[in-house]
Amino acid sequence: MKKLYFLIFLSLILFGLAVVIISRIHHSTEEIIAQNEEQWNQEKLELQDELTEISAKIEELKTQKTELDNPELDPQTLITRLQNMKDWSGFFKDKTLSTDERLRLLEQLQEQIREAFFIFQGLQNQKNRSLDAMRDYLSSGYNIVLYTYDANNLDKENVPETSRLGLIYVLGKIGTPEALKLLCQVMQGSSDLKEIMNAGNMLIAADKDAFSKAVLDVCKAHFPNLKREEQDKLLAYIRKISEESYKEIITAQTLYDENGKISLDNLRKKIGTLGESFIPEIYEAFNRPETTTEEKAAILGPLLKFAGSNEQVRSMFKGLINEMNEEEKDVVGSMFVMMFLADKEQNKEQRQQYLDFLGQWAPQEGDQSLFAGAVELARKALSQMIEQGDQFNSDEFQREALTSDLLPNLVKKQMDFFQKHPEWKGFSF
Repeated sequence: MKKLYFLIFLSLILFGLAVVIISRIHHSTEEIIAQNEEQWNQEKLELQDELTEISAKIEELKTQKTELDNPELDPQTLITRLQNMKDWSGFFKDKTLSTDERLRLLEQLQEQIREAFFIFQGLQNQKNRSLDAMRDYLSSGYNIVLYTYDANNLDKENVPETSRLGLIYVLGKIGTPEALKLLCQVMQGSSDLKEIMNAGNMLIAADKDAFSKAVLDVCKAHFPNLKREEQDKLLAYIRKISEESYKEIITAQTLYDENGKISLDNLRKKIGTLGESFIPEIYEAFNRPETTTEEKAAILGPLLKFAGSNEQVRSMFKGLINEMNEEEKDVVGSMFVMMFLADKEQNKEQRQQYLDFLGQWAPQEGDQSLFAGAVELARKALSQMIEQGDQFNSDEFQREALTSDLLPNLVKKQMDFFQKHPEWKGFSF
């Protein structure tokens, strides 16, 4: 019996040892599998890297083979073909050409545009290998007119106006760091607004953080040398990139033109950007001895919305209307008074301010002037707006005003006044 117990005990020990051994074998197997899997993954990554490198070499060899098979695709050859193209600026300016001559030349022009497409695409396809040839062309100052947008209705994005613009587009489409660096250099060396803005657009689109400062620096440097129309275009462009830079330029703008006259264009930009903080400077300009009544009226046009609340603006309006003769007051003064009703965003407090302001010109008994009628109509409207709030019926009030004699008489007198006094013709709000 003891022998039987011994055998059972021995079997249990052997079974336990077997379990431990099997467990260790299993654990060891898992470790080996994990190590092998890690090694296989590493080898897989290395193989993928090698495949990527081989693919890149294949693409490079393809390009080289294409170049060997097609020597006309060599970047320098393509640039030479661009240099040999005809400048078409004379064609677009010549209004004496007959219809037949124009059609014949248009065929040649279309053929050259197709040639330009071929050149630009060839340079783009070869990417960085094209940069040296393009750099030489762009630094040479050589440029020809390929097309003028006013001449026909072609796709402006796909038909570059000049050869330089065409290469600028190519650099932007290549888009490598080297191409963008060259594009930035071209922009910085250009004095043409179209080139600067097109190059700037591509640089900003590629990497705004990296290129914003360079683009803005170039724009700011060229801004003072441009004509007003170009300045307006550049200002709008700068504002899209940086509101802060836009305000900086507007703040630095002088209020006066080259003849020492107040520039209403600059005034509107400055008041639109700087708001009420700019009024002290306007107040100073308004009170200069050489500022005429017509100029004062033009200055106050953009300030109407401040007439109820700002003391300096109220002072300017009061001074202007009080110094007008009766004819000017009836026409220009009435126009100002009626404009007080045009502010759709005014609240109850602002309407009360307008009403109080107009109170100083409350019509005297027996005053039949147009100015007195305009003041009375405006005060009546403002009073009703304050009392009725959202219930005020503007359509009904307008119908009532139109049936009176005031508005027809005012329109007639305005037409006679501006015809009789050409010095007021430029006046507007």
